[in-house]
Amino acid sequence: EIAQSVEPPMSKRGKENHPHFDEDPKDTTEGYHGATVKWIPLRLQDVKDICERKGQEASKSLELPKRIQEVRQAYDQTLELAKVRPQSAPRLRRSYDQSDPDLARKARRQSQARRSVSQSSLRSDSQKEHTQREVDFTELRGPWQVRVLKRSAVLRAQPLPDGRSTVDVPWILGRALKALQGPTWRLLLETCHHCDQHEMSTWHRPEEYEGAKDIVDETVRHQKTVELMSVHLPTPLLNQRLGACEVFLLPPAKAEVQSHPAVFYLLHSKLISRTWPTVKSLLWKLNHSMPSMDEAWRSALCRDKVKRSFSQFMVVSKAKQKFKAAGLLSRVEAALQQRRRSLSFLEEVLTACREQQIDMQEPRVAKALDLYERLKRLRKELAAAREQKQPLELRDALNAAEELQFWDSEVVLAETSFTALLSEAQTALQRRDVQRLQVTLEGWLPRDWTPEDWSEGDGETYDLSPLKEAAERHVEWQGLVSSVRNAYKQVMSRDVPEMSHLQALRSSFQCCEAAKLRGLPAEEVDSWRHALQIFYERQVAQRRSSEPEVQRSQEDRVAAELFKALNATPIRLEHLEGALQMAEMEGAPICKITEEQEPWHLPRGLHRLAPLAAKHQRQLQKLRSRVEELLTTPTLELLDIPAEADSYEVAGSRRGFSDPSIEAARRICERGLSVRIQDRTLYMRLGARNDRLDRDVAGHPASVLVTLRRDPTLPEEQFTTDSNGCCFLPEGTEGIKVTLPNEPGLLPMNVSMCLLRRGWHREQLENDPQMLRALVLPGSGRCYLSLGGARSHFPSHGWQAAQLQLRLSSRLNVRCPYAGCAWTGHEGDLASHQLQCEEVRRIRRAVELRRNAARRDLWHLQVALSWCSEQSRSDLDMSIEHPCGKTVSYSRTQCLQCGAELDIDSTGAAGELALENITWPEAPPEGSYTVYVELFRGPKVSFHLLVQSNSGDNVRLFSHSSSFFDAGPRQVAATFQVTSSGIVFNPGACGLFRRAAYVSMLTRRLNSDVKAKASSAKAEHWDMSTDSDGWCRIGRNQKSLCIAPPKALGFELCLPVEVLCEDMPQEVMFPQKGPSGRRSSRQW
Repeated sequence: EIAQSVEPPMSKRGKENHPHFDEDPKDTTEGYHGATVKWIPLRLQDVKDICERKGQEASKSLELPKRIQEVRQAYDQTLELAKVRPQSAPRLRRSYDQSDPDLARKARRQSQARRSVSQSSLRSDSQKEHTQREVDFTELRGPWQVRVLKRSAVLRAQPLPDGRSTVDVPWILGRALKALQGPTWRLLLETCHHCDQHEMSTWHRPEEYEGAKDIVDETVRHQKTVELMSVHLPTPLLNQRLGACEVFLLPPAKAEVQSHPAVFYLLHSKLISRTWPTVKSLLWKLNHSMPSMDEAWRSALCRDKVKRSFSQFMVVSKAKQKFKAAGLLSRVEAALQQRRRSLSFLEEVLTACREQQIDMQEPRVAKALDLYERLKRLRKELAAAREQKQPLELRDALNAAEELQFWDSEVVLAETSFTALLSEAQTALQRRDVQRLQVTLEGWLPRDWTPEDWSEGDGETYDLSPLKEAAERHVEWQGLVSSVRNAYKQVMSRDVPEMSHLQALRSSFQCCEAAKLRGLPAEEVDSWRHALQIFYERQVAQRRSSEPEVQRSQEDRVAAELFKALNATPIRLEHLEGALQMAEMEGAPICKITEEQEPWHLPRGLHRLAPLAAKHQRQLQKLRSRVEELLTTPTLELLDIPAEADSYEVAGSRRGFSDPSIEAARRICERGLSVRIQDRTLYMRLGARNDRLDRDVAGHPASVLVTLRRDPTLPEEQFTTDSNGCCFLPEGTEGIKVTLPNEPGLLPMNVSMCLLRRGWHREQLENDPQMLRALVLPGSGRCYLSLGGARSHFPSHGWQAAQLQLRLSSRLNVRCPYAGCAWTGHEGDLASHQLQCEEVRRIRRAVELRRNAARRDLWHLQVALSWCSEQSRSDLDMSIEHPCGKTVSYSRTQCLQCGAELDIDSTGAAGELALENITWPEAPPEGSYTVYVELFRGPKVSFHLLVQSNSGDNVRLFSHSSSFFDAGPRQVAATFQVTSSGIVFNPGACGLFRRAAYVSMLTRRLNSDVKAKASSAKAEHWDMSTDSDGWCRIGRNQKSLCIAPPKALGFELCLPVEVLCEDMPQEVMFPQKGPSGRRSSRQW
């Protein structure tokens, strides 16, 4: 009350006539109605003292200069006591001009108001003033969060905010604020009303609140970022909130009903701060204070920034979408190319197109979609035809897949099933095996099948002609077998068989024998023969009774034929089977085969020869079947067949066995290579295994690497002998080169095929005079040096291989004689380089012929795979993992990031050169590259992998034998790094090179890798160094070597030593350093 009496609210007119308001042109603030005024903060105690002096000395109160000086002194004291610079003045006064006509009336009214206060109230007010003097009104500028009290709470005056920046308001006011919430943010002004009824007690007029409304409206107009709406609320609690001029910020009302009360904010309170609101202070609070208090308000303020950012984001997003769309269309074009098409790749591309919302009616995408549907439908047809065993539909589907270049796991399964069906049918047809042909065609032939149902293909890849022929023979043979079975049933239906039934059984069985059918169940054939034995016994008994001499001579003639067939050298199965048929017709017991011991000599009687001949017939038939099975897929077991056939015995005598299958096995065994080694001698020969010949040669089987070339246009092929020292050589081989893979100190041997066909050919293993090996004895200063030699001839018992640096006495660099090759190196490496260079040039020519002429030279990096299939087609697939994170293969033929492309994709052909090539038309990205080679289908073959750059400096040829795929169908063939300086090959994945290339590339060490770290002026330069196994190729015509000791193993104090090459092998001692670091005089 004392505060309100001392500091009454100011009206516009009161401010104009107030004695403590002064105009200052230097420090101005825009007031009401455009007036330029200066706001002066005062303390309450200063105001009270000034008012008391004004009442005591009324005559002197009109002295304006003196009063202005006192006010300014109080203002200076207020600034010294304030902790922070005030944002808004805690108390405002206005100095009135002396010419104001209402000045006397205002002064009288103030004097009457002061005289009406009692002395007790003045004492109480002085105590309250003493309490309020401790409040820093410069800190009470807001904003605060509004907390609505309960309905039962009693609140007689506006309390000050607590420490958590929260202000309590009555429940009635909170209900009014909630009712005035709208869909947008609202700026609410709560003002006092009916001011004319309490104007004498609170010293204000309604015109002053009209100016506050204008301030709120102006604030709303200036706040353009957030949509605001001004609302006026006459205070609902006039008795408790006299003189209220409160500015609230109301958030938008939410549609859903929440359990917690709404949050309001008090921006300005005249009841708390004793100040009037201004546009500047309200805008400051809205833009700087409220964002830290309310997340929704901060989001609303940042809406324009968000819109601008979103528009920029949309521009970037559209650009990204456009770029992705272009990349996807490129992938669609790659999927549509006439190469190996993958259903999974098409599905991946179309799914990405749908995710990127690309127009599916675009011609390329529509074509890809149509192709995807066709391939998907074709895949279902392949699966259905394979599962339901429909050869005609399977043939058509495979031809369609071949035409569309469609490759899928289902295509592989279908092709494998179809190929296996044709192969089995042809094998059974050649052997005339009824049982095998029936098992092969089971389920593939319908019951009412006729040859007209299967039409022959006209030049198609998959032809049903072999299967159709096999089916016709199957129907014919099944008819013969069925006739025999029916006749046998008629014979067995009577206790005493009739002669007509026996004759029918005999005629049908003879037809089967004439067709030379095989594979029938042995028990069933024996039952047929037992039934026929009755017929033959009746005929024999009838002839014996009527013409005994004729019958006896006939039996002797048949016995002589059997004896001749069993006594033949070699035995022929056709003669033996014919003699057995004659014996059977004479009633010989050929079905009574016992497990009795073989007689020491052939008997003469028919009844004793017939069971023995039947026994050997079955043994030879089993041997023939086994040989025919081995001929289908030749293995090294076939090498034992000729010896087994030659050593076949009958009645203790060696007769041998001759058959077309045995002769075919002999022809294959002529290409079988056998290798043995004893000490430093290598024995080799061509032909089957022969114990008699092998007994004459000592030694044990050797595992060697055989390199050959059948045609200058075909790549070199490599074969490895097995643990028995045997392997098959392909047809057309004229000469071979044999290398011991673990003996780099021995020279390879070139052998002609004519020498190997004559028998065991002996080759003496010779040391390679260009290969140096160094061994050291740790801690002794001793070193053993030798030019070439086998590993078994080097000392052991503590000697270790070491990397030693070498300096040659004469080093002559030569160039490669082939045009276009920039290789320069030591003359000792020229021979190995020429072998490699020929292979590289051959692959290059083949790749250039198959690539597009317009794009022949447009590449920076090239990886080429070459192989040659033998009798059956082998399909190899190459894939490369590169730094882009993708894999380039037949399913993903192009990388859109770096431009890598699979431009040559071969599926292999029997006896022809096949190629796959991946190129980078632009500079490849730096990083690691891994090359995989997968055996997609067909037998294992050897292959070559060429990695080269366009500059021609970085070229590497990787050669792998067929044993590369023993660990699995997909293996790592090569790894390398692409750096800014070029291609760096990893030595751990170099593949299997030829011996010369292997030694040249893995054992040579250049000068830059072994330079000492001393100063360049005094540093020693070395030409090369040995590898981790102690080997190094030094070349020819070397007279002496300078060898540096190793840097470890106890040789730190040793010095280099000079060695004469003619004195090797020898053991040398490295000289020791003296105290001064030089060679000691005793060692000189």
